[in-house]
Amino acid sequence: MAATGLGYSRAQIALHWTVAVLVILQVVLHDGIVASYAAGRGGGAASEAELFLADLHVAFGVAIFVLALLRVALRVRRGVPPPPEEEHPALQAVARVIPRVTV
Repeated sequence: MAATGLGYSRAQIALHWTVAVLVILQVVLHDGIVASYAAGRGGGAASEAELFLADLHVAFGVAIFVLALLRVALRVRRGVPPPPEEEHPALQAVARVIPRVTV
Protein backbone atom coordinates (compact mmCIF):
# COMPACT_ATOMS: atom_id res chain seq x y z
CA MET A 1 0.00 0.00 0.00
CA ALA A 2 2.62 2.49 -1.05
CA ALA A 3 1.66 6.05 -1.81
CA THR A 4 1.63 6.86 -5.50
CA GLY A 5 2.34 10.56 -5.00
CA LEU A 6 3.86 13.04 -2.61
CA GLY A 7 0.55 13.90 -0.98
CA TYR A 8 -3.12 13.13 -0.85
CA SER A 9 -5.01 13.35 -4.15
CA ARG A 10 -7.53 16.10 -4.82
CA ALA A 11 -10.27 13.48 -4.61
CA GLN A 12 -9.08 12.37 -1.16
CA ILE A 13 -8.95 15.96 0.06
CA ALA A 14 -12.36 16.79 -1.40
CA LEU A 15 -13.91 13.69 0.18
CA HIS A 16 -12.33 14.52 3.52
CA TRP A 17 -13.74 18.04 3.63
CA THR A 18 -17.12 17.01 2.23
CA VAL A 19 -17.50 14.44 5.00
CA ALA A 20 -16.31 16.99 7.57
CA VAL A 21 -18.95 19.50 6.46
CA LEU A 22 -21.66 16.82 6.46
CA VAL A 23 -20.72 15.71 9.98
CA ILE A 24 -20.87 19.32 11.21
CA LEU A 25 -24.29 19.67 9.58
CA GLN A 26 -25.40 16.49 11.34
CA VAL A 27 -24.53 18.06 14.68
CA VAL A 28 -26.08 21.44 13.87
CA LEU A 29 -29.30 20.04 12.39
CA HIS A 30 -29.89 17.26 14.91
CA ASP A 31 -33.04 18.83 16.40
CA GLY A 32 -35.22 17.41 13.64
CA ILE A 33 -34.14 13.82 14.21
CA VAL A 34 -34.54 14.25 17.97
CA ALA A 35 -38.09 15.59 17.55
CA SER A 36 -38.94 12.90 15.02
CA TYR A 37 -37.66 10.18 17.34
CA ALA A 38 -39.59 11.62 20.28
CA ALA A 39 -42.75 11.76 18.18
CA GLY A 40 -42.25 8.15 17.16
CA ARG A 41 -41.96 7.19 20.82
CA GLY A 42 -45.29 8.85 21.66
CA GLY A 43 -43.97 12.25 22.70
CA GLY A 44 -46.18 14.39 20.49
CA ALA A 45 -46.13 15.23 16.81
CA ALA A 46 -43.12 16.65 15.03
CA SER A 47 -43.62 19.77 12.93
CA GLU A 48 -43.12 19.81 9.16
CA ALA A 49 -39.82 21.63 9.62
CA GLU A 50 -38.62 19.03 12.13
CA LEU A 51 -39.62 16.21 9.80
CA PHE A 52 -37.72 17.92 6.97
CA LEU A 53 -34.65 18.24 9.21
CA ALA A 54 -35.01 14.57 10.14
CA ASP A 55 -35.08 13.65 6.44
CA LEU A 56 -31.95 15.75 5.88
CA HIS A 57 -30.28 14.07 8.85
CA VAL A 58 -30.95 10.63 7.38
CA ALA A 59 -29.87 11.67 3.87
CA PHE A 60 -26.66 13.23 5.18
CA GLY A 61 -25.96 10.10 7.22
CA VAL A 62 -26.31 7.89 4.16
CA ALA A 63 -24.09 10.28 2.18
CA ILE A 64 -21.43 10.16 4.91
CA PHE A 65 -21.50 6.35 4.82
CA VAL A 66 -21.14 6.20 1.02
CA LEU A 67 -18.40 8.84 0.96
CA ALA A 68 -16.55 7.02 3.77
CA LEU A 69 -16.60 3.85 1.66
CA LEU A 70 -15.17 5.84 -1.25
CA ARG A 71 -12.47 7.26 1.03
CA VAL A 72 -11.48 3.77 2.16
CA ALA A 73 -11.38 2.54 -1.46
CA LEU A 74 -9.16 5.47 -2.47
CA ARG A 75 -6.90 4.91 0.51
CA VAL A 76 -6.49 1.23 -0.34
CA ARG A 77 -5.82 2.06 -4.00
CA ARG A 78 -3.53 5.09 -3.52
CA GLY A 79 -2.04 4.51 -0.11
CA VAL A 80 -0.93 7.38 2.08
CA PRO A 81 2.00 9.77 1.80
CA PRO A 82 4.90 9.25 4.18
CA PRO A 83 5.04 11.46 7.28
CA PRO A 84 7.25 14.55 7.01
CA GLU A 85 10.93 13.88 7.70
CA GLU A 86 11.06 16.63 10.35
CA GLU A 87 8.17 15.05 12.29
CA HIS A 88 8.95 13.87 15.82
CA PRO A 89 9.94 10.16 15.78
CA ALA A 90 7.11 9.25 18.18
CA LEU A 91 4.54 10.81 15.85
CA GLN A 92 6.06 8.98 12.88
CA ALA A 93 5.72 5.70 14.79
CA VAL A 94 2.06 6.41 15.53
CA ALA A 95 1.47 7.32 11.87
CA ARG A 96 2.87 3.93 10.81
CA VAL A 97 0.63 2.04 13.25
CA ILE A 98 -2.67 3.87 12.57
CA PRO A 99 -3.20 2.67 8.95
CA ARG A 100 -2.95 -0.94 10.15
CA VAL A 101 -5.57 -0.29 12.80
CA THR A 102 -8.06 1.73 10.70
CA VAL A 103 -7.98 -0.07 7.35
